[in-house]
Amino acid sequence: MNLKIKLLLIALTLSVSANAQEKTELDVFKHTAIDTTQLIVSYDLTVKYDLSGQNNPDFEKVYTYIGRKVCQSFVESEHNADLRMAKAFLRNGKRGSRASMKLVANVGETYIGYPKGKTTVIYNMDGAGSYLYQEATPKMQWKLTTDHKTLLDYDCTAATCSYRGRNYKVWFTTKIPLSYGPWKFTGLPGLVMEAETKEGDYHWMVTGIEKPKTATPIYFLDRNYVKTSRENTRKQERLLLKDSAGYLESYGYNFTTTNFNGQVVKLTLFTFDNPLERE
Repeated sequence: MNLKIKLLLIALTLSVSANAQEKTELDVFKHTAIDTTQLIVSYDLTVKYDLSGQNNPDFEKVYTYIGRKVCQSFVESEHNADLRMAKAFLRNGKRGSRASMKLVANVGETYIGYPKGKTTVIYNMDGAGSYLYQEATPKMQWKLTTDHKTLLDYDCTAATCSYRGRNYKVWFTTKIPLSYGPWKFTGLPGLVMEAETKEGDYHWMVTGIEKPKTATPIYFLDRNYVKTSRENTRKQERLLLKDSAGYLESYGYNFTTTNFNGQVVKLTLFTFDNPLERE
């Protein structure tokens, strides 16, 4: 065996060993299996946080795991950022901050039907922690229309509703009689395939539907949550987006620098406050 092949085998062995040792979220956090996934639905989410139109919209991936009693939905980037920060807190007692990037209003991670009759909502409040609140599962007052179109080869019907300060139009299919979708959308006689605010600043579009080939639990992770109310969560988010540097400094994060005159000045962080729920 020549030297190049030996070196290649050693590199492959080290790579496999490193991957094997990498811990998953289930290794790091206490977790409870609360249901078994029947369907995994993926969506593209387009968000215009800056309604002035001066900034390009953000494009996110959303995943919805539908069980027999529970539906989990999350924005992939929000979910992964919160997991990274929660892991950091376990290691050194500090979550760190996303403030090197822009700070925006969260869509939140939702568990409809957990606990029974309620919805659990998780918000990544940056350095302040993972905020968790529970509320009665929303009862959206849908108005069905006669409009139809096809999405992913499924015949879909349009429906509209007003919910917490916004007007929505969604497309759902009765061919998949599961009363869920992305975020908190529920209460229709079929799966939500597309949803959009009247202003067009939040838009979900289905991209894939998958039935798991093996048993796939829906897990609830214990990420050292700040357990609070919806009202307090919204209040804290408004404070975070109004004065991010000041808010995060109160949690021990320093956002100051020294200018050319030797003066200590507070950094201005990029924030966009366009919350999905307006009331």
